[in-house]
Amino acid sequence: MTTRPIDRAVLAFLSASALAFLVASCPVVGQQRELLSPGVALARLCVSEAGWTCFDTGDGLAIHEVLLRGSARQSIRYTSFARAYAGRLFGARPHDVPRLRWIGQMNETGDAPRDWPATYTRRRRGVTTIEAHAPWATFRARWLAILARAQEIVATNTLDDIDEWGSCERAVHDWGGWMDRDRAERMGLVEVNCDTFTSATDEAGEVVQTRIETANDFYCRPSVDSTCVQVDRR
Repeated sequence: MTTRPIDRAVLAFLSASALAFLVASCPVVGQQRELLSPGVALARLCVSEAGWTCFDTGDGLAIHEVLLRGSARQSIRYTSFARAYAGRLFGARPHDVPRLRWIGQMNETGDAPRDWPATYTRRRRGVTTIEAHAPWATFRARWLAILARAQEIVATNTLDDIDEWGSCERAVHDWGGWMDRDRAERMGLVEVNCDTFTSATDEAGEVVQTRIETANDFYCRPSVDSTCVQVDRR
């Protein structure tokens, strides 16, 4: 088995933007590469980056936008860009993170991940205990619901109609967590608001909007978007 060299343009791009483990990698010799569908890729990323409620916030749609823009910009498949952006999750980079292992094993049929945890560590009031983890059966329906939503999104939401479904104030090209903020600043990325709102009627009959913040920070990149400038929110 031989490996294919990474395109230089793709490698240059990936080297310049590594917020979410953005490092390209070739398949490991002797290891069979998983056939990954766009829906599964988005669903796994969604859970990995924002938990089981990832489509209840703007995270899921914003992540989809990043993958769409990145794959279009580099003229590669949606799943190829996802593998490059999150190499550890999709097995392109070695790691020893148990959570990424079982998330990376969730599939279209809802089979129990091989590495689904039997226990978890609980810390409360300075006391650490080892507790039994809930079985996969209690999470299976959540996963299949997220997967169904992801499959619907990748099948219908494109860059051509992003004004109708996008959750962000402007185009986004990267995302990261709190630990990535210093790096994002050094790279010159500009934070973009992707929070969403829900509406409800209070006891007085008034419509009240509640902001739902994203679990991640999302950014646009001035190097690929001339409209990506810092907004003064004062």
